[in-house]
Amino acid sequence: MSFSSELREAADALASRPELGAATPDLPRALRHIDGDDLVRLLRDAATLTRAVEKVRVIGAGILAERSARDMGQSGLAAKHGHRTPVEFVQSIGGVTRAEARRDVTLGASLLDGPGDEPGDGTGAGIDAPAPPDADRPQDWRAPLARGAAERHPLDRAA
Repeated sequence: MSFSSELREAADALASRPELGAATPDLPRALRHIDGDDLVRLLRDAATLTRAVEKVRVIGAGILAERSARDMGQSGLAAKHGHRTPVEFVQSIGGVTRAEARRDVTLGASLLDGPGDEPGDGTGAGIDAPAPPDADRPQDWRAPLARGAAERHPLDRAA
């Protein structure tokens, strides 16, 4: 199934609910009148649509970060729109907190492939944090886990 079909199906499932035909101010009253099982189905349908829309938002935020890389300077997408960082731009577009915008940008960047068909390194470099220590070499996300496993916690040594 194509993504647009998935999105349309989720939106149609919600739109077909008669309770949602109420005016926005009357929505709480309309939803209070449905039984428990219908409410659960309604919430599941809403969650399905929310997840589909979040995919677009997160991937779009990652692409926005890609197109706003530091090396692009003022020609980067965020800079062209008057923002210092992609996170600041996503925050402005979405009306979300800085933490939510950073999460979207970081997650989106980690999901994207790099230029061409090379997988992205998932570091989120260029988002709004300093470049990784060795910016020329992709950082393996498992390296901190391996270091942590190799080093024992000081309290473990006493045992």
